[in-house]
Amino acid sequence: MKRDLLSFALWSGEDLKQILNLTARLRDRSDGLFRPLANRGVGLVFERESLRTRVSFEVGVVQLGGHPVFLQQETIGIATRESVHDIGLVLSEYAALIVARTTRHQTCAQLAESSTVPLINAMTDLLHPCQILTDAFTLHEVNLLSPKTRIVYIGQATTSPTPGWSLRRRSLFILSCAVRRDTSPTRRFLSRVVRQG
Repeated sequence: MKRDLLSFALWSGEDLKQILNLTARLRDRSDGLFRPLANRGVGLVFERESLRTRVSFEVGVVQLGGHPVFLQQETIGIATRESVHDIGLVLSEYAALIVARTTRHQTCAQLAESSTVPLINAMTDLLHPCQILTDAFTLHEVNLLSPKTRIVYIGQATTSPTPGWSLRRRSLFILSCAVRRDTSPTRRFLSRVVRQG
């Protein structure tokens, strides 16, 4: 069964703990024998530029035995030369996985809907689930990830803290946010984040 990481809406607290435990086991393995992507392509669709996200996903795909195929907006023309639906279908024929960093969350969701392979949301205007998973893994490693742990986010109300709200709802930690008034999320934005998980 295909399972996307578009948001945390369909992921239970137990699912997320299993991901963190698997991450720890994979990090500790240095034998290079775990290669679930061996001889398979992974489409990295980047509508938005990013140094860290691109490098981390490309290196991770290679370490898991796969071949990353980096596709920028200029290359594939998302919603200009090629429809989002067609991109999802075509990449599903060639790739075992799609990683998408899109300007709009809706584009990422449409890509997930149209593809037959799993999709990982590498960041949208609404959510950045990989960032908060990385933060949660850091806490997990030092045994500080618990329902009693309080994380305080201070900064702009951008995509970084929003996935944390949904992890907080799964009782993994307590999250408090302090944002500048001119970047405060609207009620509509907050309700959208809650719906998306």
